[in-house]
Amino acid sequence: MLPSFVRNVVLCLGFCLASRATLFAQTNYYGAYGTEYPIVGQLPGDQLAADVSLNGSGGFVVWQDNATGRWVVNAERLDATLSGALSAFPVSTATTGDERNPRVAMLKSGGAVFVWQGDSGAFHHIYARFMDSSNIFLTATDMLASVSVTNSQINPAVTVLTNGNVVVAWSSIDEAAQGSMQDVYGRVFSPAGQPLTGEFLMNQFTNFNQDAPAIAALNNGGFVAAWVSEQERALAPNFGDNTNYFAITNYPTPSVDIYARLYDNNASPLGGEFLVNSNFFPCANPAIAAGADGGCMITWCAKDTVNADNSWDIYARSFSRDGNLGPVITVNTHLYGDQYTP
Repeated sequence: MLPSFVRNVVLCLGFCLASRATLFAQTNYYGAYGTEYPIVGQLPGDQLAADVSLNGSGGFVVWQDNATGRWVVNAERLDATLSGALSAFPVSTATTGDERNPRVAMLKSGGAVFVWQGDSGAFHHIYARFMDSSNIFLTATDMLASVSVTNSQINPAVTVLTNGNVVVAWSSIDEAAQGSMQDVYGRVFSPAGQPLTGEFLMNQFTNFNQDAPAIAALNNGGFVAAWVSEQERALAPNFGDNTNYFAITNYPTPSVDIYARLYDNNASPLGGEFLVNSNFFPCANPAIAAGADGGCMITWCAKDTVNADNSWDIYARSFSRDGNLGPVITVNTHLYGDQYTP
């Protein structure tokens, strides 16, 4: 087991090499850079959209793989040195359709929960499987995490609360109302995969798209969710009108912002949704890291619409356990060009 004072940072990415993609990682001990190495070896096909979850003993890496002619979700357990401990294994039991956007979170017991977006034919839905500490799946087949089967659910996120329960979030298309576009939903499961709640709507503003959810468990027992919200502060113009934006204040473009909401450990909201970013740059790709004090930091990327020499940058904002907001900071110091997907 790694010493408690050693922090491991793993970067998982699709790295193009000889027209193939594979998974690489790098360990960083806050000193000299670690050495890049292939986590799962040189596998056939492409390995993309990787996600990783770790504890002091290792963890899991999960990805989507097209070696069989369709996209499937595969995973591998990692040991304490962040090397593959077992062979890669399929997560889903489906034999048709594509599986995309996998996510993984370590359970308190040492097992893991895997979630992904699966193609059932006419629609996409969110599926899950729970694994115990002996690497045995608790269900023989995939379980449907989302509820609605008459529209599509995409882009899952998952976190494990301090009480061991699991929260899964996703975007659902035209479920809140006909023509509502995407909205963010969540659902709570036990560590054994039993549903503890029905699905619940996270965003309060339901016009236009609310998508790309991120969630993180907080050390006070609850969790926080963040997402991208379109046109909540300023609407796009009417068709054929390039100047008249319907807005609370005179913003020059329709808004694309990051909003968030706090929940307790029973998935009850601790207030309404709140704006995270402070300027009017269009935002994307929120991510959340929880702090030991019960607070968190939310990061995102935003496109500079003022400085023509700049483009996308990474921003961050911290929140105390009481929900007090810190200042928005620009994370990257190199501003020219694009910095995105934190």
